[in-house]
Amino acid sequence: MVGTFAAAMAHLGIGTIIGFSGVTLPQLTNQAENTFSLTDFQATLFSSVIHLGATLGCLVGGVPHTFIGHRWSLLVALPGSLVAWLVLFFSRVPWVLILARGVLGFTMGVTCFSASNYVKEFAHKDLKPTLLVALDALRQSGFLLVYGLGYKALLSWRYVAIICGTLTTVVPFMVFVFLPNAPRWLVLRGRMDEAERSLQFYRGRDYDCRSELLQIRNKLARRRDSVTMTDQLRNMRDPVLLRFVVIFAFLHFVSQFTGEVVISAYVVPLFELAHASSPYADAIIVGAMRVLATLVYFLGVQRVGRKRLVISSFLICGSSLAALAISFYDQSRNLIFSDNEVIPIITIAIFSFFSNIGFPVLNLVDVELLPVTARATGLAILYGTYYFGGFIATITYPTMIASIGPSSTFWVYCVFNIIVVVIDYADLPETRGKTSEEIIRSGGDEREGRLQERPSARLLVREEDVSKNASARLLGAGGGRLQERPSARLLGAGRGFCVVNRGLSSVAVADSPSATCAFVYLSLTVQYF
Repeated sequence: MVGTFAAAMAHLGIGTIIGFSGVTLPQLTNQAENTFSLTDFQATLFSSVIHLGATLGCLVGGVPHTFIGHRWSLLVALPGSLVAWLVLFFSRVPWVLILARGVLGFTMGVTCFSASNYVKEFAHKDLKPTLLVALDALRQSGFLLVYGLGYKALLSWRYVAIICGTLTTVVPFMVFVFLPNAPRWLVLRGRMDEAERSLQFYRGRDYDCRSELLQIRNKLARRRDSVTMTDQLRNMRDPVLLRFVVIFAFLHFVSQFTGEVVISAYVVPLFELAHASSPYADAIIVGAMRVLATLVYFLGVQRVGRKRLVISSFLICGSSLAALAISFYDQSRNLIFSDNEVIPIITIAIFSFFSNIGFPVLNLVDVELLPVTARATGLAILYGTYYFGGFIATITYPTMIASIGPSSTFWVYCVFNIIVVVIDYADLPETRGKTSEEIIRSGGDEREGRLQERPSARLLVREEDVSKNASARLLGAGGGRLQERPSARLLGAGRGFCVVNRGLSSVAVADSPSATCAFVYLSLTVQYF
């Protein structure tokens, strides 16, 4: 529990970093400010640069964990985050503020990656889902905390910064100093005595940890070929796994244009744009809905399929943004509901609730889909893509508002919610109750099934021609003995033909020249990767 508390406090800081601009921009852009104020362009960078820093933090932060472990990554990132918060507090130069926000984003990327994986490495398998939900709940509580501290600008944005920075960095750092490294990482480094003491610390004095330690050791021994990032990138060459990673990377990028990151970064200016009488109070309501959504997600995620949750959540989010877009259009024309400020807060609150059910499910599917042999590197790539999409979304939001208006802007975000639904329905597998190996295997089977159903894409080989037709051998199959080559597995035999699963070192006779060309192209493509 102590380790989870420290990681949760670090995740609390992630919420405060992202939500900070949403509640402090009105002060920072106030021209009556005695010291300085940000221009519109500087304010846009102030809100968005954290996501660019987080992109680098995820990609770079995933590299050293094999060598120094997640605990030491956090012990380095947390002081860096504190320094950035202190620069925010003392700075009088706008560009220094923006630079500090970029550093905060970088440390946020490292913290997000390392804190979650640290908990995964020491948590017992029966408690792991609960502990990970606790991290997400504290991250959402960070939004509520910073929205509450910025209420009606009663506190200067500088004091909001120093309170958030101190609470979310000093406290977890002091706890991590006295915590051991994660047992899995210690086993990976061959430090078995320390691993046993670490596991005993997390399981309690009366727990016999030797059998669990032996299980960890045996599992890691079978995965020695997936220790470094290079090893994991090599393991990701599997066509089915690579296809899933590409789809998920695209999905994470697109999902940032659904409105969630924009509302978080501009929540008070957004309510001011909607002519709300109490924009700061409305922001607190949105923060509370984020926390409530996490609790509902925890109760429902194990009872409802992942696919169904994602589809229903983003459909409701899209509907909410459609209603918000209509409300903005109504206000611009002084029509029926032009003076009704209830509609914006209701639609944004509903959107915040369901988006914070849909996004955690996507993150859970990431973990369930990626096998251990490619998980660390795969997650770093997916999180990096996610945050880069957030940077593009937040930096383009003010331009969209100025050029096409708020109504059209949120119609665009509504369309992106529908795109997420379509991608999930068409391409993403159901992962509940399945191992990553089972998911990838079923994905490969489904892919081969689709190849059989489409004659123009079929890659066929006659069993009797395998040994006879030497001219049909592709990429160095020897002796025509296809069954002896493990890399040339034959799957889905039917009507005297066999579908070739991979093109490497295989033998094939296609039913048309176009199919033969397609097969050679597939072979060379897979071999290249």
